[in-house]
Amino acid sequence: MSLTSVRFLFFIVAVFFVYFVTPKRYQYLTLLAGSYVFYYWLSAGVMVFLLITTATVFFGALALERCNARMRSQPGDATPDPAARAARKKSLSAQKKWILTAVLLVNFGILALLKYGELINATLRLVWPVSTGDPLSFRALALPLGISFYTFQSVGYLIDVYRGKYAAERNPAKFALFVSFFPQIIQGPIARYDSLAQQLFEPHTFDFQRAKDGILLIGWGFIKKLIVADRLAALVTTVFAQPADYGGSILFVAAFTYGLQVYCDFSAGMDIAGGVAEVMGIRIAKNFQQPYYANAIADFWRRWHITLGTWMRDYLFYPLSLSRPFGRLAKAVRTRWGMRWSKIIASGIISFIVFTVVGIWHGAEVKYILYGFWNGTLIMLAILLEPLFARALTALHIRQDSRAWRAFRIVRTLVLLSIGRSIVCSLSASTALAAIGKMVFAFAPADLFGGTLGTLGMNGFDYAVVAAVLAVVFWIDHLHEQGKPVRASLARAPLVWRWALYFVMIFALLMLTPAGGTLSGNFIYAQF
Repeated sequence: MSLTSVRFLFFIVAVFFVYFVTPKRYQYLTLLAGSYVFYYWLSAGVMVFLLITTATVFFGALALERCNARMRSQPGDATPDPAARAARKKSLSAQKKWILTAVLLVNFGILALLKYGELINATLRLVWPVSTGDPLSFRALALPLGISFYTFQSVGYLIDVYRGKYAAERNPAKFALFVSFFPQIIQGPIARYDSLAQQLFEPHTFDFQRAKDGILLIGWGFIKKLIVADRLAALVTTVFAQPADYGGSILFVAAFTYGLQVYCDFSAGMDIAGGVAEVMGIRIAKNFQQPYYANAIADFWRRWHITLGTWMRDYLFYPLSLSRPFGRLAKAVRTRWGMRWSKIIASGIISFIVFTVVGIWHGAEVKYILYGFWNGTLIMLAILLEPLFARALTALHIRQDSRAWRAFRIVRTLVLLSIGRSIVCSLSASTALAAIGKMVFAFAPADLFGGTLGTLGMNGFDYAVVAAVLAVVFWIDHLHEQGKPVRASLARAPLVWRWALYFVMIFALLMLTPAGGTLSGNFIYAQF
């Protein structure tokens, strides 16, 4: 049941009706039942893994909360022996670490075995040759949809309880709803407990204006997915299925097109999820902030898949920065070259590690690791070379706040992003490197004007439709970049204009959705 299927539309209408007629104190149970029905419909055979994550994190968090409570309490005498108090605190800290480690191993172990099982299997075959069969086999198990998203969301909650940020949830049904909330379980966003949980559990009444806003957002998501993303997929698939047949310019266009495809595809999923939640009075986390206005790779990743970036920052980047090995490294560099280089080198290396992990998160293939290396290397180089760039700009009398310089940086970022996207599009790491080689050393711009673009799965009508809708997409992004919310402005528009827009959206969906892909497409990030 895709988020753009007719079945999903009937499903959410049923959920909305039952949710709002349910007594308010039990609404969260209705939402939990709907979420489990939705996930069972999608992944019936592997729903057990969602239940394992829910149970282990729930009971692990309760155990951590008990340790936190004991650490805050004073046993016996009001002025206990300092040595005994320190020993007690050390013992409880050790218990907390063991509990956290055990739950993390279970959940990341499940994620690793299911998502990276075949890679592990291939590695084992290299060191453990067998005449028949495989050392391990994971082909029979389907990958649970959204496993990375609900695992990261649950683990983030567990770590926050470990750190004492908030108390553990004691109601198993409420915690199960936090893990499985159906609009976002497939492809995020990765929510934080303190921002989402209370919204899920508090009562909501039906609000007509809120419902209109949510339905408008759902419809806009449908348009971006069905009219733009699914059309662009034809071009990307045609080129990267046989990249050796095309020159560097066509490969670059296909990689750039993939960036547009994945943006419309992923942001459409976020719009649909956000719209469904908004109808019920729930606001999910923002996952995009006009990423194609980014003026550097690091800036792009602050704007793209925001919840994954902040998760990596809070639970990987900061802990690594505060770890002993990096503390020793920073101290050694500071002693030799000074404070500035200490910060630059340490943060550059940690950024490289984080983006390598992000690459691995995307998939169990070498190309995804290469993709992480690409982004990590660019960010590390930007950190290392920043002082040199600043001196060069001063020497050339280039104002960093000028429009021309900002436009140059945006274009430069898009070029680097497109080269990196070609890695993800390619069938393997080797074909990706070959494609990048063509883009850099054999660009062949004449191919763009020889009629090749019309043979890549899209005709003139398709290009015109995509260009028209993308113009609206980036116009809306421009308004949001200027701090002008579009839906709020639309709500103040005359009634006739609003209804004209609604009819145009419905007409566009009915008439411009590509044949063969009508209301059935899967989302790219659902596979992650």
